[in-house]
Amino acid sequence: MAISSLMMAISSLMMAISSLMMAIYSLMMAISSLVMAIPSLMIAISSLMLAISSLMMAIPSLMMAIPSLMMAISS
Repeated sequence: MAISSLMMAISSLMMAISSLMMAIYSLMMAISSLVMAIPSLMIAISSLMLAISSLMMAIPSLMMAIPSLMMAISS
């Protein structure tokens, strides 16, 4: 009886170890995915910044273009 209990305990321990290994592997995968996502995030942020600055530069040009357009229409 004691031997079978010991065997069951050992098999449970083996299963626990394999589950732990799987958890560690999953964690490593998650970390690596996160690390790979960071450059993409940086690129997205810089693209957004560029878009905002382009928009800021476009607004004054648009403001200057509207009166010229109005004058062209009225003349």
